[in-house]
Amino acid sequence: MKPISFLLEECNKEIFWGMKANELKLIGEPDIRETPPKYELFWSGEKVLGGLKASVYAELFGEQRLRKLRIFTYDEKIDTTVEMQYNRIKNHMEKVYGPASSIKESRIASLPESNWHTEKFSFSLWVFDRFGEDCIMEISKPKNA
Repeated sequence: MKPISFLLEECNKEIFWGMKANELKLIGEPDIRETPPKYELFWSGEKVLGGLKASVYAELFGEQRLRKLRIFTYDEKIDTTVEMQYNRIKNHMEKVYGPASSIKESRIASLPESNWHTEKFSFSLWVFDRFGEDCIMEISKPKNA
């Protein structure tokens, strides 16, 4: 069985679940912040999930293996409100992956949390409030993978 990977479309490189920080450093050209035992890697100017313009963020501690990524997709030319950003990403995800598997009401934001579950990935799209509302997507390894 081939390992499950996440494609950075712009540099055409794959990130595999279970990679360690020293392996992730070699994927494309990430910005790296090392404050051992914490490693933060940030790939900006990428495209992911079928052409969605984004930056990708990974955070690992020590010898921890990769289990999730955060995707930031703000586009100031298109997204004048957090609602517009959320709806743009949600519409893109529905075109690529179909309707959300589940939608949960948020306790802290005006928009719900939308989740998609596939064989390779679990996606969560939500809005949170930290010095103003912001939209984020998290991609994780499915529990059964």
